Amino acid sequence: MGRKISRIAAVLAVVVLSSVLVLAKGALTKDAESMISIKGTVTAAALDEDGKVTDVVITSGDEVYEVADDGIKVELMQLIDSEITVEGEVTEEEGIKTLKIVNYTVER
Repeated sequence: MGRKISRIAAVLAVVVLSSVLVLAKGALTKDAESMISIKGTVTAAALDEDGKVTDVVITSGDEVYEVADDGIKVELMQLIDSEITVEGEVTEEEGIKTLKIVNYTVER
């Protein structure tokens, strides 16, 4: 009987450990997939009545990424038509991709 309980305990331990590893791997994969590096162009998305840029997006090929509202977005408003490389986290809701930029470099 003792041997049977030990065997059951060992099987349960393996199942629990496997589940933890799968969950951990899923969490790491999700984070890794959401952080990306994009080379693109800063593009004006909106202008006020005086022609001043009030919103920007990053375009890369056929992709358009809205820029999350923060201090970096204000900086990018001064870099219209500049080629940049950005690193950040992308979220997508209802087909709209939003980029929270962590770092960027101006290419030209």
